Amino acid sequence: MKLRIFLVSCFIISALIATAQTPAAFERAGDNAMEQADYYSASSFYYSAYVANTASPEVTYKLADACRLFNDYENAEKYYTKAYALDRDHQYPLISFYLAEMKQRQGDYAEAAKIYSNYLQMFGKDSSYYTYKAHFEMESCNNVNAILKDTVKADIQNLGTEINSVYSDFAAQYTDSTRLVYSSLRFLNENKKTKKRNKYIAKIQASENEKMVWSKPKLLSSTINVDGLHACNSAVSSNNTFMIYTQCNQVKGKLMCELYLSTNKDGEWAKPLRLNDSINLKGFTATMPCIANRGIDGYTLYFVSDRPGGMGKLDIWKSDVNAEFHFSNPVNAGAVINTIDDDITPFYDNLNNTLYFSSDGHHGLGGFDVYKVSLASPQQQAINVGYPINTSYNDLYFTAYPNKFLLSSNRPGSMYIKARTCCYDIYEGVYRDTIKKKDSVIVLQPLSALDSARQETARQMDPLLPMKLYFDNDQPDPKTMLTVSRHNYVELYTKYVAREPEFVQNYSAGIADNSKMQEAKKRMSDFFANTVRKSFNDLDRFSGLLLKQLEAGDKIEIAVRGSASPLAASNYNQNLSKRRISSVMNYWKIFDDGKLYKYISNGTLKVVEEPVGEDMAGKNISDDLKDTRNSVYSPAASSLRYIEVIRVLINGLPVE
Repeated sequence: MKLRIFLVSCFIISALIATAQTPAAFERAGDNAMEQADYYSASSFYYSAYVANTASPEVTYKLADACRLFNDYENAEKYYTKAYALDRDHQYPLISFYLAEMKQRQGDYAEAAKIYSNYLQMFGKDSSYYTYKAHFEMESCNNVNAILKDTVKADIQNLGTEINSVYSDFAAQYTDSTRLVYSSLRFLNENKKTKKRNKYIAKIQASENEKMVWSKPKLLSSTINVDGLHACNSAVSSNNTFMIYTQCNQVKGKLMCELYLSTNKDGEWAKPLRLNDSINLKGFTATMPCIANRGIDGYTLYFVSDRPGGMGKLDIWKSDVNAEFHFSNPVNAGAVINTIDDDITPFYDNLNNTLYFSSDGHHGLGGFDVYKVSLASPQQQAINVGYPINTSYNDLYFTAYPNKFLLSSNRPGSMYIKARTCCYDIYEGVYRDTIKKKDSVIVLQPLSALDSARQETARQMDPLLPMKLYFDNDQPDPKTMLTVSRHNYVELYTKYVAREPEFVQNYSAGIADNSKMQEAKKRMSDFFANTVRKSFNDLDRFSGLLLKQLEAGDKIEIAVRGSASPLAASNYNQNLSKRRISSVMNYWKIFDDGKLYKYISNGTLKVVEEPVGEDMAGKNISDDLKDTRNSVYSPAASSLRYIEVIRVLINGLPVE
């Protein structure tokens, strides 16, 4: 539950944790990171403890939990499965519950239902929350076809890298036909005293869409985006005269959010005012506002809180607002909307008198689904809005417009930094019966509408993603601050694999125990065989499929990011990552006698660079220049020197 609160309230903390050396120390560091809600760091520490003792059900369970809370569903499923096999005495009954949840999150409903049933048979004799939830989710899994068959006729596209980043982007709202205001968790928060940038914070920004191209987003003023605090979840009134948004800060290890109001004066947002204590109840969170228009009677503010008097965890509340911005005491939105679980991200459609919201407490496809309640109907009920708006992943922040909608989701196809489903992107959907062709506009066909041969080519790409390509230490163009390279990746790869004996020798040197020395040699050789060489073979196959798709007339966007081990300064590693991306671009330009080059030149093939530098580095990777065994020649350090194709969009839709 904590992760859900933090993600939708736009908070991820990166704690500063002392370097651990022993398996027990790694486990303690993981426990500490979990307490700080730094789930990625926790998973990194637990993994180090797990590698040292793969037979421990407790460590394996902790690793799985950290992955789950970081939204890394694939690895969570993997380690829950291992933990289940190790836990022969059933010390950890929730392993099977969470394993079922991870199956459900990835759309494997039949298997999830079986595991929920097994959990209930073994542990469901009480009246606990987990017994209730297992029954509830098993019923959801058995009835998903009712939602899937009633498919929404809409085409949903990722808004692209002009809007989205490898971090979470969310809470988007059109304030007019071309202006988008949204929140993004991409901003580093620098400690002015220590100059260390140790966590990311959210800020509110806006982008303009003219001639079907999004402008580079600009931050709202510093009166809204206050230094050191999260600013997010903005709701702008229908006449653009005022905005209510969330401001969050960490208080004694807990994220606390409050609502603020700012008026628009001559196109500028005025200094915000904190809403009264009946809205911002002391000791509880108030976040995710939306504004409903009540005509001459004023407005209704809907917002989310964990305050007392709710139905469960996070509930939706409402308060009437008059023209002088006096807010009535909040009341719970009621049992039609709220459940014993989290009910969040409300949006009020004034045209249709309908409240949209997301919940993981109503029957759905898994995770958070979007629901709607017609407030004009005497027989109110929460209705699942259907697929593909909803998926087995988290679908949040739905906002409705006459012929289209926006939402945020961590579904595959979203950009990410450390796990395929960790982070949220903003998507736009257009209802098909409202689409009109214009001669001046290129209308791209969705993947589902392509001919079968092109569909099959696209599907063959999916198993190759995400695709990592590995590099030698500080290559290409070492000891420079260049951001581009003349080198071709094939040339760099050939030289790198030729150095395999050197890596094997240096990684195993100095180990007195012969069996451990042989184990080290094998580990390094396996890295070259199963990781470096395999990825190069994947690149050749991927490039061929890419060319085939382009020759069939499709428009493709590839998102690529780079990573570096933490030996050098951050700015150096950022540029090194860019050089590595540049070398792969050089490979694509000459692929198959230059056939891809014309598509790059005319913009049909667009490669978007997302350099990450050492942000991907686990905290247990050595950055000691004197310790070359671990900082240069180890499999752990070598595994961080790569570029990665993280997403492919064909005609605006993700390959999946």
